[in-house]
Amino acid sequence: MSAHTLTVDQLGGIPDDFLKALHLTRRDKVTVRLQGRSIVVEPDSPLQPTLIYDGEGLAQLVADPRSPEMTVELVRDILSECP
Repeated sequence: MSAHTLTVDQLGGIPDDFLKALHLTRRDKVTVRLQGRSIVVEPDSPLQPTLIYDGEGLAQLVADPRSPEMTVELVRDILSECP
């Protein structure tokens, strides 16, 4: 079965809270495909950090704007999954 690329807006009917949780806007492109009896919707491009350099030549890695905000609660949840 083939996959199709659409904008989120073309899919329609996706609640805003779902989009927020997936870090998507209505203009983002997604790939839609069938997997068994389910419809799978995935971002067309993965989150990509950016490497920037300050005035002194020091590098800093900046998160993709669509990345989730790193809160204390989120870090605790991530660390709780570690052995």
